[in-house]
Amino acid sequence: MGGNGTHQAPPGLLLARLGETLAEAAQICRALAEVQLAGSEKPRLMEGVHSAKPLLSVRDLAARLNIHPRTVRRWRGEGKLPPALEVGGVVRWQAEVVDAWIEGEGRG
Repeated sequence: MGGNGTHQAPPGLLLARLGETLAEAAQICRALAEVQLAGSEKPRLMEGVHSAKPLLSVRDLAARLNIHPRTVRRWRGEGKLPPALEVGGVVRWQAEVVDAWIEGEGRG
């Protein structure tokens, strides 16, 4: 017991509780970020970025290939798509690279 008659939890238990609390806070932050990004037309991370060459998002590429965005993500992981640019977790493809890849795939 502590000096005031209260029982203090062992440090290991306190650290475990702190870890659980931090994990819960991280989940809440992720959920809030998803809600904010879902409500905007443009992802905020790419806002203000200007490129002379058009860049395609996962959704743009999915629409161009007539597939689901999850398929784009899966194919990217499997190396079935042309290389993408990734900055801060935001993935984009150069439209001209994708167009050349599509033409090459159509001939093969």
